[in-house]
Amino acid sequence: MPSPCHSMSSFTEVSSSSATPTIDAEKVSADCHYSHYTHTAENERVDEEKQSQKLAQLEELAGAMRNRAFAAEGRVQLVEAKLKSTVSQYECQLEEAQKRNQFLERKVVQMETHRADKELEYKEKVQQLESELLQWRQKAENVEDELEQMVSSFNKRIEELQEKLTVAHNESGKLRLALTHAERAREDLATTSRQTENEVTRLRSLLQEKDARAQSERDERDRNLQVLEGVQRRLLEAEGRLNVSNQLNDFYKSKLVALEEEKAMRVPIVAQNAVLKKKLHDKEKHLDDATAQCAVQVEKIGSLENDINTMKGLHNQTIEALEAKVYTLATEEIILREEVDHFRIRLASAEKENQILKNTLSALKSQLSAALEEKDKLQRDLNLLKKTKNSEDVAAKEQIKELDTQLKELRSKGDYLEFQLAEREADTNGQLSVLDSQLESTLFQVASLENDISYLNEQKLLYEAHYADQVRNLENQLKQSATELALLKDEALIAAADTAEEQSMLKKAIAKLQATCDECRSELEMTKSQLEERDTQLSSLQHDSTWKIESLEQTLESSKDMNDKLNENLVKSEAASRDLQSQVDELQARLADSACLAKTLTDQLTEIRKTAQEQISSLKSQLQETGQKLLETQQQLVEAQQDVLHKKQQISDFDDQLPLINRKIYYLEAEVNYAKDDVLMFQNKLKMQTDEFQSQLKIERDKYDLLKAEAGLKSDKMNDLDATVEKLQSCLDERTNDLDEAKSQVTNQVRSNRELTNTIIDLKSQLFESEIMIDALRAKLSRAQCKDENKVRKASLKAIARDYEKEVTNLRERIAMLEEDKLRNMEHVRLLESNFM
Repeated sequence: MPSPCHSMSSFTEVSSSSATPTIDAEKVSADCHYSHYTHTAENERVDEEKQSQKLAQLEELAGAMRNRAFAAEGRVQLVEAKLKSTVSQYECQLEEAQKRNQFLERKVVQMETHRADKELEYKEKVQQLESELLQWRQKAENVEDELEQMVSSFNKRIEELQEKLTVAHNESGKLRLALTHAERAREDLATTSRQTENEVTRLRSLLQEKDARAQSERDERDRNLQVLEGVQRRLLEAEGRLNVSNQLNDFYKSKLVALEEEKAMRVPIVAQNAVLKKKLHDKEKHLDDATAQCAVQVEKIGSLENDINTMKGLHNQTIEALEAKVYTLATEEIILREEVDHFRIRLASAEKENQILKNTLSALKSQLSAALEEKDKLQRDLNLLKKTKNSEDVAAKEQIKELDTQLKELRSKGDYLEFQLAEREADTNGQLSVLDSQLESTLFQVASLENDISYLNEQKLLYEAHYADQVRNLENQLKQSATELALLKDEALIAAADTAEEQSMLKKAIAKLQATCDECRSELEMTKSQLEERDTQLSSLQHDSTWKIESLEQTLESSKDMNDKLNENLVKSEAASRDLQSQVDELQARLADSACLAKTLTDQLTEIRKTAQEQISSLKSQLQETGQKLLETQQQLVEAQQDVLHKKQQISDFDDQLPLINRKIYYLEAEVNYAKDDVLMFQNKLKMQTDEFQSQLKIERDKYDLLKAEAGLKSDKMNDLDATVEKLQSCLDERTNDLDEAKSQVTNQVRSNRELTNTIIDLKSQLFESEIMIDALRAKLSRAQCKDENKVRKASLKAIARDYEKEVTNLRERIAMLEEDKLRNMEHVRLLESNFM
């Protein structure tokens, strides 16, 4: 389509060159052209209206694009700020991670130093425990040697006691034979004593017959005959002791003959009676003093017996308590040995366990250090991989979680093992302190028991010496009392020679005193024998002692009564002596009258005396023979009794020793059984401990195998982790390169965005200027349309407007392209941000 300017120029050229006849044709053509131009102008006007509508729409789009451009600039600025903040955050996190790594490295160094110190402490403690164990082993060996010596000594003692038992059984058989012989001799003596008693009764009957004959012949001496009958009655009462009665009978008969001879020739002896009374009074006092001394000595003997019994009981109790203590100490020593052996085994197992735990601890610490290194590496990888894919982040997080759990488990295991080590060290220290205290207490108890035993042995020796001294003193006092009694007997016999009644009373008193002294002697001998028997029969002997004390008190009361009776008899004898003196005076008066009768009677009496003397001499010889026999038999009896008492004492001593021997044998058998039981227990414990040790070995081997397997797995894991670390390192390098490229791209995009914004601003300014030009052109078009001045100008303006419209469309297309590039750049920045996040 030709431009209007070109058409106008050609039209002018045709009009100027052509002739006038062609004016009509030209008018027609001009009218055609004009109609055509009008038609085209209307079409152009319609097109301009459409274009104006399009321009309005373009303006609206340009306003929206402006708003979008401003919004995109704001977004770009926000993205840049966010990128700067994220970069600063990542730098801060890196600095914090470096600080944490430095802190953890310091802690690891501190832990290693602490572990080294602890290991040194543990080594020192182990060395101390080993030295203490050696000391305990030496002590145990010493105790075992002492126990072996004690067992050998006990065996020797048992053999000696068995030999003594056999000897004692033999001696007991001999003593039984001797007892049977003594019983037979006693029976023989009893038969001989019965025969002598029958003979004595027969001789007494003969004497009574002869006395009756003398009474019938001597009517004047009826009183003397009554006195003789009283003497005979009193002699019959004093038949308790045969030896004394026989001697007294001889003495009485000789004295009676002397008295009968002296009474005819006696002169008054009042002064002698007074002297004798004084002597009797003094001797009574002496007897009272002696009886009081005897009573005091008997009380002393009873108190000494009680003291000795109590001391013996206490001594036996202390010995039994000491034996029980020794037995308990022996059992405690056995228990302590068992505990020491068990503790040794436990200590050995604890040492092994400690060694195993140390090895496991060292392995766990190495694993922990490796895991820490792995954790640091993975932390770094994680910090780097956080900028990569989400799947890799999740996998790394899972691996870090697993390693954290493993680290926690390893740390908990390490803490638990350290706690177990501390507990075991505390247990071992506590057990060692308890064993030390128990050993010190046992040693102190043994020392105290040895001191108690030595002290009791010394006290026993002192009491035995004191008891022997007291027995000697009592024997000396008994000898003195016997000598005093003998002197009293002699004095009493001398004093009793004055009068028949006094003589008879004194004889009776002396016989009673002698009987009491013999009873005291026999009771003393019985108490001596009972003192030896009381060790085994305390209760019965206490009862017997009380009964004997009561009997002694009764005898003392009876002796006091007898002393009172003697005093009464002395008073009666004084009255009787006075009566006798009066009768003697009367008889002297009568003697003068009856001198003749006396001569005859003296002849008869001499014959009777001769016959009586012959009979008395024969009786005396018989009595002497029987007395000698009785003395011999009594001596034999005394010797047999002494032998029997000696044998009984030996038997009682042996019987006293028998329970101790049986007890010792029982204790030794019990100790042997305990030793056997201990050996069996020790063997069973050894078996149990060996089984436990084997089971522990199996468990430890299984643990070792598991640890090996875990170590293999961990080595595989470590290899895998090394491979993954290498992969991650390569990925990290790639990602760092990508990151650097992305950073450079971001910076380039930011620069391109800035350039685009600048170009957009320039284009917007150009667009604004073109819009202003379009507005001016529109104003000109409107003016041209209103005025219709020049069509050519209008066509030129239309052409210019079309050119500007093309430029505007080109600018809008360029703006749209730039906006698309900007959007692409924004999306790329977002992707980079997400990768950084």
